Amino acid sequence: MPIKIPIQLDNGRFVETTDEEESINEFLKLLTTSPQGCFLADSNFGFSLINHRFEAIDKGENKFLSIYTKPADKDKGITTDNSNNNNTFSRDMTEIIEKYEPRLKDVSVKNPTLGSENGMMKTVFTIECTLNGEPFSQTIDTYFW
Repeated sequence: MPIKIPIQLDNGRFVETTDEEESINEFLKLLTTSPQGCFLADSNFGFSLINHRFEAIDKGENKFLSIYTKPADKDKGITTDNSNNNNTFSRDMTEIIEKYEPRLKDVSVKNPTLGSENGMMKTVFTIECTLNGEPFSQTIDTYFW
């Protein structure tokens, strides 16, 4: 059985959960909100949000852009079909989830948005995937400054 997160002890033993979805939800929150490198046993665990400081963002909608091109790029032959500037936030988040949560299949990160709340930056995204052959999704809020 999966260990309950946050980790709890009862008579010197880890508390376990029988709710697989709860276990996955809590683990995804832990994985996606932990800064990469904070876990000594595995320096790759977590998500390196700092690597996405300069991600292309649509200021009107506060959304990370899937593909970003400037109007002048069209004159240079750069289009949304051949641009190399993809939404690296979604790609990197998907890779980290696939690596550390093997119970989930066909993982994709959708609709990452950026905003601010109480003086802190906030990003919100939805993880869509399959769990035991059934559709599964979770929306996560991450705060940073």
